[in-house]
Amino acid sequence: MASPSRSTSTPSTTTTTSSIPTSKELRHATPAQLQAAALQRLLKDTSKPVHIPSAPKEGVKQLRAPREMMRNVQGSSAGAGSGEFHVYKESRRREYERLKLMDEEEAYNKAKQAALDRQATYEAQAEAKTAKNRLKRQKKKHAQRTTSASGAGEKADQAGEEKDDGAMLADKKRKLGSSAAASGGAFTFKSAKERQDEDQDEDEEEGPKDDDTQRIETINNGAFIQDAITVPQVAPAKEAGVKIVDDDDF
Repeated sequence: MASPSRSTSTPSTTTTTSSIPTSKELRHATPAQLQAAALQRLLKDTSKPVHIPSAPKEGVKQLRAPREMMRNVQGSSAGAGSGEFHVYKESRRREYERLKLMDEEEAYNKAKQAALDRQATYEAQAEAKTAKNRLKRQKKKHAQRTTSASGAGEKADQAGEEKDDGAMLADKKRKLGSSAAASGGAFTFKSAKERQDEDQDEDEEEGPKDDDTQRIETINNGAFIQDAITVPQVAPAKEAGVKIVDDDDF
């Protein structure tokens, strides 16, 4: 006889664990993990108001205002009226605390004033240094502008001179071209030997000049007139001679 098959099934249990780590898990956590856990706790219930503490006031702490009336002051075993001693003792403690706070406030004010004076001194020094550097930069910029302006003027003058030279060269070329065109399109230069031969021919045509007379050509009403100007010759002066006399002549 076959035994019936037994099916064993385990129920599926779903445990809902919170994503926020517990304090035991955060025992060895890093600062980043601690901050993440704090943010998770903060955002767990968004409807819950969050208390944000106000920033502390500048200066020293303030003394709490005294009570208007002290009730149920328990005395000591010294006897009747010991409660008044405790009231006096509390008021004396508050007075000492008030004096201490006054001293702390005075020291704080002195330290603050000294810090402000140091800050003003540093700012004045920095401003003086900045003004000095600013003046140097302005002088440098002014010098650069002056140099650039003078350089531009020199370049303009040089360009004008080059332009004038170019115009003169173009004029010369134009004149040479016109003369060459007038001579039939051919322009030749004479050699040094030809120029020397022409100079010799001109000297021969003029003939020898007379030492006694010089002829000057003048223009009178468009006609050439030759005037003979006689220049008398002057005899050279006799040089002073030196005469040597012997002793035997006397």
